[in-house]
Amino acid sequence: MIGPYDGMTRQVLAAPASRNSTYTGGTIDVSAAIGPIAVHVIAGPGTGGGACAFKLQHASLGGSWADVSGGAICTHQATARIRSTRFDSQALKQFIRIIGTVSGKHTATYAAFIEYTTQHRA
Repeated sequence: MIGPYDGMTRQVLAAPASRNSTYTGGTIDVSAAIGPIAVHVIAGPGTGGGACAFKLQHASLGGSWADVSGGAICTHQATARIRSTRFDSQALKQFIRIIGTVSGKHTATYAAFIEYTTQHRA
Protein backbone atom coordinates (compact mmCIF):
# COMPACT_ATOMS: atom_id res chain seq x y z
CA MET A 1 0.00 0.00 0.00
CA ILE A 2 1.34 3.40 -0.93
CA GLY A 3 1.13 5.94 1.86
CA PRO A 4 0.73 9.70 1.54
CA TYR A 5 4.51 10.24 1.38
CA ASP A 6 7.16 9.24 -1.11
CA GLY A 7 9.72 9.06 1.66
CA MET A 8 12.91 10.84 2.47
CA THR A 9 14.71 12.92 -0.15
CA ARG A 10 18.41 13.71 0.28
CA GLN A 11 20.24 16.36 -1.73
CA VAL A 12 23.75 17.82 -1.58
CA LEU A 13 24.09 21.50 -0.62
CA ALA A 14 27.91 21.46 -0.72
CA ALA A 15 29.95 18.55 -2.09
CA PRO A 16 32.82 17.33 0.11
CA ALA A 17 35.90 19.47 -0.55
CA SER A 18 38.79 21.12 1.27
CA ARG A 19 37.99 24.82 1.53
CA ASN A 20 39.94 27.83 2.80
CA SER A 21 37.80 30.71 1.54
CA THR A 22 34.17 31.80 1.72
CA TYR A 23 31.92 29.81 -0.63
CA THR A 24 28.32 29.38 -1.74
CA GLY A 25 26.79 25.93 -2.05
CA GLY A 26 24.45 24.78 -4.81
CA THR A 27 20.82 25.84 -5.16
CA ILE A 28 18.07 23.34 -4.29
CA ASP A 29 14.34 23.61 -5.05
CA VAL A 30 12.47 22.59 -1.88
CA SER A 31 8.95 23.50 -3.04
CA ALA A 32 7.82 19.83 -2.80
CA ALA A 33 8.96 19.50 0.82
CA ILE A 34 6.43 18.96 3.59
CA GLY A 35 7.25 19.11 7.27
CA PRO A 36 10.74 19.92 8.51
CA ILE A 37 13.86 20.16 6.37
CA ALA A 38 16.99 18.87 8.10
CA VAL A 39 20.29 20.51 7.13
CA HIS A 40 23.45 18.57 8.00
CA VAL A 41 26.96 20.06 7.95
CA ILE A 42 29.89 17.67 8.18
CA ALA A 43 33.25 19.28 8.98
CA GLY A 44 36.67 17.68 9.17
CA PRO A 45 39.41 18.93 11.49
CA GLY A 46 40.19 22.61 10.88
CA THR A 47 43.69 24.05 10.68
CA GLY A 48 45.30 27.48 10.53
CA GLY A 49 43.15 29.20 13.14
CA GLY A 50 40.06 31.19 12.23
CA ALA A 51 36.67 29.59 11.62
CA CYS A 52 33.91 28.90 9.11
CA ALA A 53 30.34 30.04 9.88
CA PHE A 54 27.51 28.29 8.03
CA LYS A 55 24.11 29.81 7.32
CA LEU A 56 21.09 29.02 5.15
CA GLN A 57 19.65 31.44 2.59
CA HIS A 58 16.46 31.25 0.54
CA ALA A 59 14.88 32.93 -2.49
CA SER A 60 11.77 32.82 -4.64
CA LEU A 61 11.98 32.17 -8.38
CA GLY A 62 13.69 35.24 -9.83
CA GLY A 63 13.99 36.78 -6.37
CA SER A 64 16.94 37.97 -4.33
CA TRP A 65 18.69 35.74 -1.79
CA ALA A 66 18.06 36.50 1.89
CA ASP A 67 19.22 34.91 5.13
CA VAL A 68 16.69 32.50 6.63
CA SER A 69 15.41 33.65 10.01
CA GLY A 70 17.29 31.51 12.52
CA GLY A 71 19.40 30.20 9.63
CA ALA A 72 22.77 30.21 11.39
CA ILE A 73 23.71 26.51 11.45
CA CYS A 74 27.08 26.43 13.20
CA THR A 75 30.57 27.88 13.38
CA HIS A 76 33.40 25.39 12.89
CA GLN A 77 36.91 25.91 14.25
CA ALA A 78 39.28 23.00 14.86
CA THR A 79 37.39 19.88 16.00
CA ALA A 80 35.71 17.61 13.44
CA ARG A 81 31.95 17.67 13.88
CA ILE A 82 28.54 16.98 12.41
CA ARG A 83 25.86 19.59 13.04
CA SER A 84 22.18 19.10 12.16
CA THR A 85 19.50 21.79 12.25
CA ARG A 86 15.82 21.63 11.26
CA PHE A 87 13.85 24.30 9.42
CA ASP A 88 10.08 24.49 8.79
CA SER A 89 9.58 23.95 5.05
CA GLN A 90 6.50 26.19 5.08
CA ALA A 91 8.63 29.12 6.30
CA LEU A 92 11.12 28.75 3.45
CA LYS A 93 10.92 30.15 -0.05
CA GLN A 94 11.25 27.88 -3.10
CA PHE A 95 15.06 27.71 -3.26
CA ILE A 96 17.71 27.29 -0.56
CA ARG A 97 21.51 27.34 -0.48
CA ILE A 98 24.23 27.25 2.16
CA ILE A 99 26.90 29.90 2.67
CA GLY A 100 30.20 29.14 4.40
CA THR A 101 31.97 32.32 5.54
CA VAL A 102 35.64 31.71 6.34
CA SER A 103 37.59 33.98 8.70
CA GLY A 104 41.34 33.94 9.28
CA LYS A 105 43.48 31.27 7.64
CA HIS A 106 41.01 28.48 8.34
CA THR A 107 41.16 25.33 6.17
CA ALA A 108 38.99 22.22 6.53
CA THR A 109 37.03 19.70 4.50
CA TYR A 110 33.29 20.38 4.51
CA ALA A 111 30.16 18.81 3.11
CA ALA A 112 26.49 19.70 3.59
CA PHE A 113 23.24 18.00 2.62
CA ILE A 114 19.53 18.23 3.33
CA GLU A 115 16.81 15.68 4.02
CA TYR A 116 13.07 16.21 3.66
CA THR A 117 9.83 14.37 2.96
CA THR A 118 7.78 14.92 -0.18
CA GLN A 119 4.08 14.31 -0.59
CA HIS A 120 3.00 11.39 -2.80
CA ARG A 121 1.58 12.50 -6.13
CA ALA A 122 -1.05 10.12 -7.55
